[in-house]
Amino acid sequence: MKLTIAQIAIVGVWSIVILWTIRKIWRPPQDPSEARILAEAKLGGLFITIVSSLIVPTVGEPRALPYWLEVVYWGACLFPLVMWATYFGFQWFHSIVDRKY
Repeated sequence: MKLTIAQIAIVGVWSIVILWTIRKIWRPPQDPSEARILAEAKLGGLFITIVSSLIVPTVGEPRALPYWLEVVYWGACLFPLVMWATYFGFQWFHSIVDRKY
């Protein structure tokens, strides 16, 4: 399999997005409420990423790749998307639940 320049660029950019996500989500919290949101986002995001990357390859038509390689592929594709979705989701949730009336 020969990769084109565009395919290599996409992998490079996505790798930078993954590293940036890790750096931003695994930073030290600045206040106690943020610590709670970051902890929940990390646990929830990792759980959803792992479960999704194990289930998604079993759905649909079989591919030429082995199962474990598809799990790694889907994990890498889903990781930043799921981590940011859970981070913003928990921020939104706590903005409603922790509101002082």
